[in-house]
Amino acid sequence: MATTERVVERETTYTPRTYRAGGFLLMLAGIIGVIVGLGLLITSASLEVLGLSGLGGAVLAGIVLVFSIIEFAGGWSAYNGHNWYGSMTAGVLGLVTFFTLPLDLIGTVLIALGEGQFDHEEEEMVEEEVTTTVE
Repeated sequence: MATTERVVERETTYTPRTYRAGGFLLMLAGIIGVIVGLGLLITSASLEVLGLSGLGGAVLAGIVLVFSIIEFAGGWSAYNGHNWYGSMTAGVLGLVTFFTLPLDLIGTVLIALGEGQFDHEEEEMVEEEVTTTVE
């Protein structure tokens, strides 16, 4: 007597999603960097009102703002699992701003560890029919 069973198995490949955590940390660091950059820009503008030179603060604020926006974009790309090179570049540029150094460092390391997981399709369920013979 033969019986047919339908067995649903997940593929045996284990894919941790470290790049998602790294991308989230880079996006968080990018948001914090934008807030810090805007604060520096406001501070440098208020120094101009007081008659002091705020050019150095304004330049630093501009650098922080630009690198933080690039970092957020790279974090978004890493979170979605696309463009490993761009995400790593954004993580390294985020390290330059030094305001969010721990988040940038951990996020960049997590993205580096997830290099082989970028640009892959999601796992699919595999259905198999198994015929067993019971005697």
